[in-house]
Order: sequence, then C-alpha cells, then structure tokens
Amino acid sequence: NRIDGKILPAFKGRPVKAISRGEIMELVEDIAHEGKGTQSNRIRAILSSIFSFAVQREIADFNPVKTIKPLGKEVRRDRVLTEKEIKDLWEQFPTLEQPSGSLLKILLLLGQRKGETSRMKWEHIEDGIWTIPKDETKANRIHYVPLPELAIKIIERLKNDSPYVFESNMKKGQPVQWLQVGFKRVTSDAGINNARLHDLRRTAATY
Repeated sequence: NRIDGKILPAFKGRPVKAISRGEIMELVEDIAHEGKGTQSNRIRAILSSIFSFAVQREIADFNPVKTIKPLGKEVRRDRVLTEKEIKDLWEQFPTLEQPSGSLLKILLLLGQRKGETSRMKWEHIEDGIWTIPKDETKANRIHYVPLPELAIKIIERLKNDSPYVFESNMKKGQPVQWLQVGFKRVTSDAGINNARLHDLRRTAATY
C-alpha cells in the first residue's frame, strides 16, 4: 500500500498546510532514484489527489503537487511465462491453502483481472458462462466469460455456502484479497524469476 508504505511515514501527523512543495519533491525524487519510476509517479498522483481534495474542502490553499512533473520513467512490462514455467507453476498451485491455489489456476485459465475474479459469485455462473456485472468491471460494462471444462471442474470443487466462489479463510463471507505472498512463494518454489501476479493475465492473452 503506497499510502501506508511511503506517504504516511513521510508526512504522518503533519498539518496539510505545513507540507511544502520541496518535501514532496524530495520524496518522489528519492523513490525515482531508487529505480522505482512507476512507484514515484503513482505516489505523486496520490498526493495530488489528496491536496486537490484538501483545496476543495478549504483545508489547504493550493495544490503544490501540480507544479511537480512526473519524474519516473515507466517501463511497460512484457513478461510472458514460457510453457515450461506455466507447467512448473501449475504443479505448485495446489501447495497453497485453498482457495488461493484454485484462484491462481483460474486467473491463468481465464486471463481475467484478479479483482474481478476473486469476487466471482456463484449466482453469476450459469450454463458454463460467468457473467461479470458492469459494476464489477473496470470498463463498466457487462462481461461474459465462457468457462472451459477444466475451469468448471476447479470451481465445482470449491462449492461452499458463501456468495463468493473464492471465500477468504480469514474473513468469512468475503472474497480472498491477498495473493501476492502466495504467488511469490510458488514462483520461488518453481524456480521462476521476475514474475508478477499480473503476468498471468498477459500470459493467458498471449497464448
């Protein structure tokens, strides 16, 4: 979380009006110089939104972030898993506690976004079609996803009393939220380097 991890440690407990442009500039520059260009730009954007809100509520007089240009060079990732990496990773998925292992399999099979997939509901699956309501999609339109036979088998094994297919073990009645730690573990165990969770979606689209 960029707010908890970067912004609060730098400015927590400070009045908004006391935070200077120079301090903000120093923060985003430090992050950019660490080689995290995209992170630097995202932190800048969050701070700009915070200050814009503060100006609207007359908590701040102006938005000092507006005069700070994005500093980081963003590099578009094009990482696609090889066929061997897919096989090795697939064999590691069952080592994770359910439903995380099955959710990762479904992400690779369907190529849908992690947030939309983790919130999959039983009521939205019918006749081999998963219907994603428009208020659940990034594009704000209904999306129909045909489920291959393998995906249906995986999902059916998870049958539960929750509205969600992938119910959290920590919070009953809520979907799984955190997959990064589990994904990092299985990629490490499979000997796969430089892989991120979103690469599953890109890999599915590529193949």
